[in-house]
Order: sequence, then structure tokens, then C-alpha cells
Amino acid sequence: MRMQNAALLAACLSLLLGLTIPARAQDQVTITFTGSGGVLQDLETKYYFEPFMKEHPNIKILQDSPLNYAKLQAMVEAGNVTWDIVEIGPGFGLGLQHTKFLEKIDCTVVPCSRLQPDKFLTTGYRIAENTSAMVLAYRTDKFPAGKEPQSWADFFDVAKFPGGRSLLKIPGNVSSIGILEAALLADGVPPAQLYPLDLKRALKKMDTIRSSIVWAADNQACAEQIATGEASMGDCFNGRSYNFFKSGSPIALQWNTVIHESGYLVIPKGTKHLKEAMLLAAYIVSDEHAAGITKEIPYGPANTVAAKLSDPATAAWNPATHQNQGIAVNDQWWADHSAEAIKAWTEWQLNG
Repeated sequence: MRMQNAALLAACLSLLLGLTIPARAQDQVTITFTGSGGVLQDLETKYYFEPFMKEHPNIKILQDSPLNYAKLQAMVEAGNVTWDIVEIGPGFGLGLQHTKFLEKIDCTVVPCSRLQPDKFLTTGYRIAENTSAMVLAYRTDKFPAGKEPQSWADFFDVAKFPGGRSLLKIPGNVSSIGILEAALLADGVPPAQLYPLDLKRALKKMDTIRSSIVWAADNQACAEQIATGEASMGDCFNGRSYNFFKSGSPIALQWNTVIHESGYLVIPKGTKHLKEAMLLAAYIVSDEHAAGITKEIPYGPANTVAAKLSDPATAAWNPATHQNQGIAVNDQWWADHSAEAIKAWTEWQLNG
């Protein structure tokens, strides 16, 4: 009784004196962020999670990886949601088959309008977090300044721009993101008329470089084949190309050809910590913090205000500083037609 009275007295004195009472143990909240792991999640920890926890000492962030859509859906269906905020790819979170597993994003907390929802589709249940891109990468010793490729038409012109073309080959997937779009652009299709993709026309254009293709097993290999000279050009991710550039390889990107895509954040339906998850989502994509990771890696923020704060050291390799160039992948078309496109792409490879 004496201890209870003492605690009550201390609380009253603190209020009278304007002092802050430390959060009680039961006020502490632990939320779990699930991402793809690797370097990106390490940098998210450094530039997002650790400073967020300093600003919100009552919230602790645990981390999990890798992302598994089936696991996300299963925990929601079972009513046992242990993930509070999840980093997803562009193909998830668009239709009812996905959104029924997600919480609605609160745009009074999250700066939704600054996240380019016309380009990076949000549907109200996901928000664009960062931007990456497939870009025409090329060897600068093979094509020096003034003679470098300028367009996807140049990529497909093996007579004027000789050498191998590095493309990804992953079974069961249209693995070189944007290559069908690139083929159609090279064949003269205006960007505004790109979708719906004419698969037959795209693959006919692909026939023109079939003998020059150097197949890469993964994103790393795509850029590596250019860095080593095995290929003179490639349809490669900007981040992987940047890593070889830093190592001294004669590699550059042609941003006229950029094909933008985004990673997204979602909150699983039934999270026990909706408020805290929404606060973390807002922090990650905020004007003040979204460009933090550009100090070390050229994955730019989707937030147009934060994009202007991207670090100059990686700006030349950062899609966020090239938003007015190229096109954006139409996630909705791919969500609706991926099976058809994968079938056509796979058959084309096998018949070559």
C-alpha cells in the first residue's frame, strides 16, 4: 500500500512540475518489418529503423526476411498476424485477391500524393517506397562519348552497335524486366500506346537479336557480363551496374531507355499494431527520410520531394533523379497478363 501511494505521489508531482513519466512496460510496442533481406534491408535498418526507434522509444522494430506471399496470406486467414509492415514487389497488392489481406493505407498519416500514384499504382492498400530500374547498360570503352547507344532501337541494332546483349534467363519468368517493352519501343511503338503489350510483335523484334543474346543467370550476372566484356550491352538493373562502376569497370547507363519500377509497402490485415505500422510506413516514405539510403545505394525514393534530396554521389545512377525519362512498368497489366506473357516468352526461348 505504501509503495502504491508513493508511486501515485510521484506521478502527481511529475505532472505538477511538468515532467515526463517514462513509458511503462505495458506501453512498449514491438512491431515486425519483413523485407527482402540483403544490403537493402541493412541500409533500411541504418537509415529508417534505428532513427525511427530513437524518435519513438516506445516502439521496437524486429525484422524478418525473406518475403513470402503465401505466408502473409496464411497468417491473415488464421487470424495470427505476426508481420506488421511488409515490403513487396510490384505484382502484389493490386486486385481484391490481394487487398483482402491488407489494411487500407491512411493517407492522413502517409504522404500518399507525393508517391507518384499515377506511375506506381497504389490501389489504396499499398504505397510506393523506392524506385529501381532496368536500364540499357553498356561498355564505355566499346561505345565512348558521342558514339554511345541512345535508345532501345540502338540496343536492337547489332550492325551499328555490335557485341553481345546480356539478358536474364530465369525459368518460369519474364525475367529480363522490361525487355518486351524495350522490344516494342525499339520497333516504333509510342510509349503512350505501349500497353496492352503486343506479345507477338515484341517477340518478332526479339528474333532480330537472338543470335547476339548472352544469357545471364541473375541480376548480378547481367551487369557482370558487361563489366567483363562478355557482352557490350545489357538490360540490367541500375544498382548492380553501379556496383561494377564503383569497382572501376567501364560501364555506364543510358537513361533515355530507363524502365522504372517500384517496391511497395503494405500492412497485413489484422495487425495488432496498426497505428505503429502506419507511423513506420510514413517515416520510411517521408520527405525528410526517404532519400537516406541514396548515400550508399542508388535506389531512389518514390517520394518526389525526397527525390530532390538524393545524395549527389549516387545521383547519376539513381532512377529518382531520372523520373522524367523513360517509362514505368504497368503493374496492373502484368498482374492481369503475367501467365500469358511468361508462356509466350518461355516458348520463344525454347524455339530458338
